[in-house]
Amino acid sequence: KNIVSAKLITAIDISDKVKEKIKNYVHSKSKKNVHLEHLIDEEMIGGFVLEFDDHLYDASISHQLNILKKGFKKNLYIKKI
Repeated sequence: KNIVSAKLITAIDISDKVKEKIKNYVHSKSKKNVHLEHLIDEEMIGGFVLEFDDHLYDASISHQLNILKKGFKKNLYIKKI
């Protein structure tokens, strides 16, 4: 029926205006009508995760911290003797 399901996960509730902008973004990418499911995950530090079709946008703070953690494990600035 030309409908794409999108799941948005945030740490706090967001306004209807923001939800509408996200629906418009998903519509622009998929060219389909959008059914947006919004979930609140209070354990998420901040940011958001958006899933639709085969796309995953992880803009959460915890994801960014994990990237930093992996980067610090590979310390390129220690000179090996």
